Amino acid sequence: MLNAIIADDEKLVRKGFISVIDWEKFGISLVGEAANAKEALILMQQHHVDLLITDITMPGMSGFDLIREARMLYPRLWSVVLTCHHEFDYVQEALRLGAVDYIVKTLLDVEEIDVVMKRITDRIALERQRFGVGVEHPGASETPSYTLALQAGTNGPTPADLRLSMFEPAKEAGPGLWIVPLSGVKSWSDVEELLLPLRHYPWCMAVMRDDEPLGTKKTGEQRESACVSSYLFFESRAGAAPLRLTPGDLSHWEASRVIGREGLTEWKERWLDSRWIFHEGEYGKLLQALESSLFTAGLFREWAAAHFAQWEGIFHAAEDHPEYIRRFGDAMRWSEVKEWVSIYRNEVRQRIQGKFAFSEGVVLSLLAAVKYVQANMGSDVNQNEVAKHVNMSRSYFSQCFKSFMPLSFGGFLRHTRLEKAKELLRAGELPVYRIAETVGFQDEKYFSRVFREHTGSLPSEYREREG
Repeated sequence: MLNAIIADDEKLVRKGFISVIDWEKFGISLVGEAANAKEALILMQQHHVDLLITDITMPGMSGFDLIREARMLYPRLWSVVLTCHHEFDYVQEALRLGAVDYIVKTLLDVEEIDVVMKRITDRIALERQRFGVGVEHPGASETPSYTLALQAGTNGPTPADLRLSMFEPAKEAGPGLWIVPLSGVKSWSDVEELLLPLRHYPWCMAVMRDDEPLGTKKTGEQRESACVSSYLFFESRAGAAPLRLTPGDLSHWEASRVIGREGLTEWKERWLDSRWIFHEGEYGKLLQALESSLFTAGLFREWAAAHFAQWEGIFHAAEDHPEYIRRFGDAMRWSEVKEWVSIYRNEVRQRIQGKFAFSEGVVLSLLAAVKYVQANMGSDVNQNEVAKHVNMSRSYFSQCFKSFMPLSFGGFLRHTRLEKAKELLRAGELPVYRIAETVGFQDEKYFSRVFREHTGSLPSEYREREG
């Protein structure tokens, strides 16, 4: 049986909502109702509460603020929001705070509310089974533990560098992610006082409150660390106080992400496709998809490096490459990445428009041609085939490609094959003759001669030096 309370400042709405639901049917015991957030917090002190159902717009403390405060006090509390706003921003904020669902008050009827309540109770049952999340009695006597999760990024000091005396030894739990136990801390006020000296460092920080330390066996340390890193990346703000976080918050937040690491290949292709640079619709879709993902700052840096390498000499000059990598590498938060990507996008569009007299359609066709060559370099690809693939005549394609690229079509094809060969040689797995075949050279000796002409080394020498 789930114990629930309802908070809504409109008495008639609150009473009507209570009366329309067959609570026992859904395994819920209604233990109290409140006219505001303060009354709701008092009820949670007096009763064992598993589920908070709260209006969003209440005088004083809002429903969102109530959820935040209640989750700090009772980490394993589930919440549902009541709203008159069937709008994405409200729903997104509710889910971000860990709400399991939302109910639009203007759509309430017996048939609809039964569907919603079943969905809510099914979700709670699933989370209990999936994450091992139980309930915590408000009167529990155990002293909670606090752990600092800190994303230090690729530049600047780390906790290990500073060796701060007030902390236990920091453990690196992932790329740039540090986990630091906060021993002797008994309350949030203690946490805030302890972390005050760290506020001026450019770190993303969150404090986990729980009876079990971060990295337990419930979700697996590697998976949990990746989720924490992603949470810090998307939710932290520069100069703000450390985020407050519980395992329940983390599991709710993870469940609301719809892409996950499994979508990396698909979205990397979308990023490298570069249509988002020219099409507002594609740009919006890319940002929206990434904002609902579990990606981290490290994965964005990986994307950027691949993008800059692919379009070096076209979107930007070769000498600008290190500066772009540095600027993107300095970004630690999604807000910073989004701002930087917008700047980069505008710079590229201005450069393309200023350098070429091509229409946007021609530019996109030429970009598609480049990607086609990169994907088919191992076959007997030729200019006729590529021109046909992008729906251009051979002569017009040849003319445009020669202006667009720093190399002729033949030179670009050879360059692409040799760059891929270098990558495979550095990996050190395939024999030279297989690498030659993979990148489109049928004769190993001819491949070795061309490779030496362009690099000054035989493939075997390059592998020994660079591998």
